Amino acid sequence: PWSNRLFWSFFSHKILRLLCPYFLLLLLVSNIALLLVSPLWSLLWWSALVGQLCFYFLAFWDLWGPFSLGRASRIARTFVVLNWAAVVGFKRFLFGDFRWTR
Repeated sequence: PWSNRLFWSFFSHKILRLLCPYFLLLLLVSNIALLLVSPLWSLLWWSALVGQLCFYFLAFWDLWGPFSLGRASRIARTFVVLNWAAVVGFKRFLFGDFRWTR
């Protein structure tokens, strides 16, 4: 695959896009674990955790809040919704649920 020019395009756009939600969950869990076990770097871990949680807050605020917070919240919402759709699609694939509506 390394000699094929389209391999990286396929890998990043198909494989990594589907794995991204699970990497984000792993990032959140590992960030919390690092906070618990490594007080030496706690400012770095706190900053990373607060940044990630603020990003999710922006996304959820844009979905259910009474008003939009601007372009940043729309970008966060789009990113979270697309990752959630990948999780739902993977669940439907695993369990053979191919109906279009719920």
